Parts: sequence; structure tokens; C-alpha cells
Amino acid sequence: MTVRRTFRWWPVDGGRHAIPGELQPGESGETLCCHPVTRSHGEPSKQEWLWATCSVCYERARDYTHVSCVEHQYRVPGQRQTESRQQVQR
Repeated sequence: MTVRRTFRWWPVDGGRHAIPGELQPGESGETLCCHPVTRSHGEPSKQEWLWATCSVCYERARDYTHVSCVEHQYRVPGQRQTESRQQVQR
């Protein structure tokens, strides 16, 4: 059985990091770059979403599936249609 690894982007300590997709509000875990994090209960501010993306998380997230794509199965803006189909079939 293949385990599906998922992630979501989340603002942490001045940067946007990838956190495990199953991490619920109030739970502690690690970002994909191994930075400790506790997911907040509220939504991040608009300003926090503008923080720079962690390059280590970005590279490691390539082997994961973004949870919004799994939940909603929509095409990411700027993504070619063939890439969208491949991602949904995983």
C-alpha cells in the first residue's frame, strides 16, 4: 500500500513553509524543512501569505501532494492541463 504524503503551505516564523497536510489546528509537528511548528487555530493574515517561501520546503514538497489539489481536484493557475490530469490520477 502506498502512503499518500500531503502538505499545505503555512506561514511560520517569517516564511511560508510546507506543513504536513494532516496537521490540524492546535497540533504540533514539523515543517518539511524540520522546523518545529504548532498550527494556529485562526487563518494567517494576508501579509503572512506574502512571506518568502522556504526553499528547502519547496524542494521537499515536490514529492508530496498539495492538500487543496486532493480535496478540490482543481487546476492550479498557470499549470498545464496535462500536469493537472497527472496529479489527479495519483
